[in-house]
Amino acid sequence: MCSTISTSIIPCVVNLDSIAEIWSTLETRFQSSNRSKVIQLKNSLHNIALKNQPVTQYLTKIKVLVDQISASVSSVDNEDVILYILNGLPQSYQSFKTAIRTMLNPISLDQLYPLLLSEEINIAADTVRSAPLNDPQTALFIPRSRGRRARGRNYNNINNATRSKSNPNANVICQICSKRGHVATTCWHRLDQNYGQSHATDTHRALAAQIEIPPSN
Repeated sequence: MCSTISTSIIPCVVNLDSIAEIWSTLETRFQSSNRSKVIQLKNSLHNIALKNQPVTQYLTKIKVLVDQISASVSSVDNEDVILYILNGLPQSYQSFKTAIRTMLNPISLDQLYPLLLSEEINIAADTVRSAPLNDPQTALFIPRSRGRRARGRNYNNINNATRSKSNPNANVICQICSKRGHVATTCWHRLDQNYGQSHATDTHRALAAQIEIPPSN
């Protein structure tokens, strides 16, 4: 027995007279170390969290801790393991945690694992659907829609300027009919001699009527 134990333990048992005393010393020594190890493992299990890792990796870490606790001559109840799993989930799993905690019948670990994997898929799908709403490019596009009126006015001004360049006679005043939009060479009344005479005659008559008004006295 002394040849099979480690050198660090030999000084503790080398002076003992019987195998019973050696077993008792070894049990006492390793029991304290196992106790400390179990407390450390349970503390790690209590503080474990999902964070950014996949659910499968998260569940694997929990299983490793539970197996190590069982190997240290201790055990963890299944309901406690479920409680540790739910406490480590983020806020996005709040509805899932509430549903599991409010179940009338207890659930086993084998039933919890597929439900948690399915919830991970649903949350990922919801995140993809809501991603365009939080896209910075969409936020930058919103002020542009508010300035649609101003952009429309600027577009009309540019369009009018373009039309003026394409049609330089648009603002020209005809000397025959006094209308805008055409020159005298293209006027409809440029060959109508009566139109020009009647217009001039009417103008002279109006001036003569103003001159021939008798004074009030």
